[in-house]
Amino acid sequence: NPALAAAFDSFRHQDNFTATTLMTVPVFGEITYIMMSDGVSYYSEMWFFGMTDLPYLFMEIQYIVEEEGLLVSYTRYEVTGPWIREVDVDEPVEEWGFEEADFNAAWFVHENGSYTLKPQHFADFFGDDDNEEVESVTVTLDNGDIIFTIHSSYGEENNGEVYTSTITISDIGTTVIELPSFDDYIDEGDEPVETGPREVFPDAQPYLTDDLDEGEEHEHVLVIDEAGIYWIWTESDLDTVGVLYDGDSRIAYDDMSGDDWNFLITRYLEPGDYTLFVSGFDAFEEGPYELYVEKYE
Repeated sequence: NPALAAAFDSFRHQDNFTATTLMTVPVFGEITYIMMSDGVSYYSEMWFFGMTDLPYLFMEIQYIVEEEGLLVSYTRYEVTGPWIREVDVDEPVEEWGFEEADFNAAWFVHENGSYTLKPQHFADFFGDDDNEEVESVTVTLDNGDIIFTIHSSYGEENNGEVYTSTITISDIGTTVIELPSFDDYIDEGDEPVETGPREVFPDAQPYLTDDLDEGEEHEHVLVIDEAGIYWIWTESDLDTVGVLYDGDSRIAYDDMSGDDWNFLITRYLEPGDYTLFVSGFDAFEEGPYELYVEKYE
């Protein structure tokens, strides 16, 4: 496979590239992950779209840069959230599930314009612990891009459904990363202490109660009278998701920071009306829940 070998060799010797992963998972929805390197810095972003009508459920943006000889990461979990800075992090070498050093063209069979990984080499390609659910791997070459399509089983508990990952490696040798200023950051470890809402508000009363059906998403208007830090959470037997909007701007998301897989949002809010969307993390979640909104004193 000389063409595949040449493509692998070009990528293996480049630390300048863009890799885009689109994963479609039954029940959960779609995940988009982008990783970039310009040979000096790294950039990654991840978007989880879920099974709702919201633009997205969860996002993460991260830069990794060198400062005084150490790799430092800056991570943001919402478009409007602060940067969280962590010093002396590891170099991201396995961000999309396999290492570029493991690419070997001899493991593939060329047929119908694409290259199919031989099953006996699944463990070589993914490692011994990450190949049990793999069903097929194909590679296509398109104008300098290397495109992997991976089909994996989703486990017996989901009737053996298959999820698909499409990984496109492009811009080899030409990726450019523009760094923001990182003026507004919090040092890792200085984030708010993780404490259960019932420990902070033992006498809290529900803001409202409701009943979630399968695949449903509830929209609630929260009226905030005083400025301050507010804790917003659910109590239920469900795995809940909360997404908070100020007008058209999404300002907070959470899916499991509260007790027993319930969401917990902590956010400084000015007086006004806010919109909160409540849903189940999985499409099949259903049952009653209580919603709490408390001002932290």
